[in-house]
Amino acid sequence: MFSFFKRGSFTRDLILNCPFGLVSPKFALVELRKYSGLIMKKAGIGEDEFGLTLKELKRVVEFVNLPVYFDCVAEVERICPDKKDVDFLALAFFEGSFLWSNDSVLKSQDRVKVYLTREVVGMFFD
Repeated sequence: MFSFFKRGSFTRDLILNCPFGLVSPKFALVELRKYSGLIMKKAGIGEDEFGLTLKELKRVVEFVNLPVYFDCVAEVERICPDKKDVDFLALAFFEGSFLWSNDSVLKSQDRVKVYLTREVVGMFFD
């Protein structure tokens, strides 16, 4: 989601024009705020634009609280190859959906289908 903050980025355009609903664990918002300085530096934006872009992101992505998918966390923790991604996999598992991630190590588990950006583009925009 970090690249969403760079105006004109491919990921931003893809998220804004995505033909399906997007969800993310709500804690991702905490991470975005935690790394806001780095994001602003890399995107070449200031605090005001960061805030406006974050609002825009919240309009197109549903951020889901942990209690909603909590029952799936324990099962996913056992199979998740990267513990920092447990919430993302658990939410996708709960939703019965796939995970859009460029972290290819997540493909090593078989409970949730993981697609790289290029695969998402191929599925929905070719």
